[in-house]
Amino acid sequence: MLKTSRAEAVVLAALLATLLAALGVMAIQRARSGGAVKVSLSKEDVQHRIDLNSASEPELLLIPGIGPARARKVVEHRTRQGRFSMVDELANVDGFTPKLVEQVRPFLCVRDSE
Repeated sequence: MLKTSRAEAVVLAALLATLLAALGVMAIQRARSGGAVKVSLSKEDVQHRIDLNSASEPELLLIPGIGPARARKVVEHRTRQGRFSMVDELANVDGFTPKLVEQVRPFLCVRDSE
């Protein structure tokens, strides 16, 4: 097994997140052009959860159950109402039922502001 430092692991995680976000954008573009590509994360893939307070629409699209409209509403809600203090507050966003919040919870977190 390859041994990496904590700093290297953080850089690799950031690169992976960037790659996944780029793939999400490509999937959106392909879907808009009529292609049938779906890129999403699975619970097993997620080692680092997506922060509700900093996630872009393409990053949110990687989460199963969140499509373009819901991703846009999360970002709009955050802009109008301010930061989320817990994942449960996602139920206050139009289009998110309590059942959906439970479904997406394993992929999300709310980090302290920096």
